[in-house]
Amino acid sequence: MQWYSPTADKTAEKIGWLPKSPFQKEVAAADAAFGVPGILSFFFRDNFLVATVIGASFMLFFMGIGHVLDIKKSRNISVYNGGSVVYFDLLLPVAMIVLLVLWKTGY
Repeated sequence: MQWYSPTADKTAEKIGWLPKSPFQKEVAAADAAFGVPGILSFFFRDNFLVATVIGASFMLFFMGIGHVLDIKKSRNISVYNGGSVVYFDLLLPVAMIVLLVLWKTGY
């Protein structure tokens, strides 16, 4: 996940957004909202990890869909709006869920 606050203006430019958008702080908060439970899941196993994976997967997948729609609508193919970012947002949730299922079923 991208942390927006320390390099907010540079990141906004690479996404194709205007700098100083309050939305960047909201995205940073959402990233932290799933990053912290992700770290805590190493200490609180089992269903805590399930909830973290499901929440983060939803967030990432819908962010990926947002990138795809933005590319289709406005042709915004900025560095952080297309390419590897889209693949990351769409494929990481699949990988996390597959690994979670394998772990929960004992593989």
